[in-house]
Amino acid sequence: MEQVKLAVVGVGLIGGSIARRLRFSGLAKEVLGVGRNPERLQKAKELGIIDSFATDYSALADSQVVFLATPIDHIISHLPQVLSSVSPGALIMDVGSVKGPIYRRYLELRDAHPQVWFIPAHPIAGSHLTGFEHSRKDLFFSRPAVICPVEGVPEDVLEMAELVFNFLGMDVYRLSAEEHDRILAYTSHLPHLISFSYRDVVKDEMVRFSAGAFRDLTRIANADIHLWNGIFRHNRQWVEEAGDAFLEAFGEKLSAIKEGREVVVSYLPYREGDCVYTVAIDGPAGAGKSTIAKLLAVRLGFRLIDTGAMYRAGTLACMRKEVDLEDVDAVVECVKASSIELTEDVPPRVLLNGEDVSEEIRVPEVTKNVVYLAREPEVRRHFVAIQREMALQGKAVIEGRDVTTEVIPEARFKFYLDASFEERVKRRFNDLRHRKIEIALEVLRRDMLLRDASDLRRSMGPLRKARDAFYVDSTHLSIEHTLNIIYYEIKRRMVNEDIQF
Repeated sequence: MEQVKLAVVGVGLIGGSIARRLRFSGLAKEVLGVGRNPERLQKAKELGIIDSFATDYSALADSQVVFLATPIDHIISHLPQVLSSVSPGALIMDVGSVKGPIYRRYLELRDAHPQVWFIPAHPIAGSHLTGFEHSRKDLFFSRPAVICPVEGVPEDVLEMAELVFNFLGMDVYRLSAEEHDRILAYTSHLPHLISFSYRDVVKDEMVRFSAGAFRDLTRIANADIHLWNGIFRHNRQWVEEAGDAFLEAFGEKLSAIKEGREVVVSYLPYREGDCVYTVAIDGPAGAGKSTIAKLLAVRLGFRLIDTGAMYRAGTLACMRKEVDLEDVDAVVECVKASSIELTEDVPPRVLLNGEDVSEEIRVPEVTKNVVYLAREPEVRRHFVAIQREMALQGKAVIEGRDVTTEVIPEARFKFYLDASFEERVKRRFNDLRHRKIEIALEVLRRDMLLRDASDLRRSMGPLRKARDAFYVDSTHLSIEHTLNIIYYEIKRRMVNEDIQF
């Protein structure tokens, strides 16, 4: 797997956040920003959001993946120029909140551009703030993304589009343009319309007497009304339907109040479930999870559960028996027949059928092949059951790539430990050299990018940041600094919630 050249047309909040994350995560090796204002683009470059910029679409010729992150009217009117500017094989996606008009416009144009692929898409995330100054590399974490497949676009191109959103940290869903627009009318467009309307009702002199309810309901009223007028206009049919449904429900509740009846709701309020006092740390390979987990377990006096070591031991067992790693049944049989244990030591020693293989499971051959086991659902179910039983006992630090979302979602202390792709490659390279293991840097870079893609795309327990996980970017942090951030966040919560071990 190779890194791609990325272009973002419209370097604002969304476009800037896409640029930040895809370069940070390693999928993009360079990022081109395209826009109208060279001074703004120069500032985005100085902030490290983009590597270069242009004000003309001809600069898109070398880009392999292009995002159109501009208002809907602009996307529709400029799509012909973009399609004519990219090279054959390029993948273009937009981020508009309405898909139908964009989808239909592409159908009118695609016959003239048979080797260029366009997929209407929507990363469902955002903020009432605007501009690349507010862009964030974690904006899309744990959020849904929608792609609207166009007839004739090959499956491998659709899968590439999904992978791009996976690298943003998103779960991807395939919907028709009509399905998308109807759903978003209810979940996004109507809430904005309600917020705009409510803010019109409240007089400025009343605001000083407001609290949390007013803040929550009016936060999105600060959004750009000109942008939203375009959204309302292009999705008028479904916004009307959603608005009528809201007015009916609101009218019924208002009538109940007028008539002295109880206000009734049909949904079930969310209740937070029981939690387990375990520390769970997720993150990509090379982010420092193993090192931090070991040190944290010692400092807290907790057990350490190294989930990755279990997959590595299973991989080693298959390699020793010369099992074909593409043969799923043989792999599952070998793993289930093997005894894999973690000792109580910190760090734990890894025992495979009673033999200590703690060092052998770290060699490059195992690292390269562990992806075969990690992506297999039956193997994951086997190990997750074991890991979950251990974690539910509490007073443990568990680290991996799906522990906060799959293994122990009840964990009270969840963290997502991250680092830039280049920093993770450097750390892994230095670690291998320290252990006298030779590997070419470019080979390691390709292997790690492939592993990231596999972790993000697997069907069971894909790598994602849990919504309630505390995010830590360790790119420019020392081990001690990273450890202290996590440790003192745990201590802060313990004090605030009167938790005692």
